[in-house]
Amino acid sequence: MLKKAGKSNYENILVTAYGMVPGRIRELLDLELESDQEYGRRWASQPYKKRKFREGEKVYISRRGEKMHSKSECLISGIFDDLGLFYLYERPLLLEGHEPDDPVFPDFTILDVVNRKEIFWEHFGMMDNQHYVQKNMKKIMEYQRNGIKVGENLIVTFESLEDPIDLELVEMLAGKIASGLWSAGGGFA
Repeated sequence: MLKKAGKSNYENILVTAYGMVPGRIRELLDLELESDQEYGRRWASQPYKKRKFREGEKVYISRRGEKMHSKSECLISGIFDDLGLFYLYERPLLLEGHEPDDPVFPDFTILDVVNRKEIFWEHFGMMDNQHYVQKNMKKIMEYQRNGIKVGENLIVTFESLEDPIDLELVEMLAGKIASGLWSAGGGFA
């Protein structure tokens, strides 16, 4: 029931329930209830070392002033911003079998603040390039071996020269995260 409640209802239920606990027990619990927004801001402020841009590589700037590798990533991040999602761009992720100096860099790590879960988002924008496709198929298989599964905690979007990014799909998928329905079992359904 709590998972289907809206963000404010979820927070209100927790605050109300906590308020019903006798004061002396609350002192023993020493709980600090953090709102979704407080939790999200704290999560999003974590420091991390971003992937470096190669010399001469084209750089795109997102609405929030962040350097990105593609125009489509800027468009995706703009949708995230419009929906109030907390996300980190290319935060390093160390997968099993990788050395600490060889992480993968998911395009976006998004916080499903309602369910307090991280979701990874990869946008594959050069599906016309066979080498790119093969390299990223291996990346998806690596994710899966590490418990990161498409449709669960990994969202993938694609484009090619002939088939541009589907921003309506991006908005629909991101909206499920913003509403807490993605991690609550909504996924691609």
